[in-house]
Amino acid sequence: MSDLRKAADPYIRPGTVVPVNIETTKILVDLLRQALAQPTWVGLTDDEIAECKIDGGLPHAVNWRLSAKVLQAKLKEKNT
Repeated sequence: MSDLRKAADPYIRPGTVVPVNIETTKILVDLLRQALAQPTWVGLTDDEIAECKIDGGLPHAVNWRLSAKVLQAKLKEKNT
């Protein structure tokens, strides 16, 4: 469970009665801001993964490492 989820849990648990006052309002607004600030992870499609495969006649371990580096760069590109 993420830290944000742990912090929000007492306020969002079903059946929980949250007192409406300035302090709880500040806490809930802060939690909402944190949640909105977190980027959504974007993965690779099967086609994008296939594009990253390297098969250059090199030993398997070398191809695997190069492919992993290409995949890592592609994911970083999509998520920044």
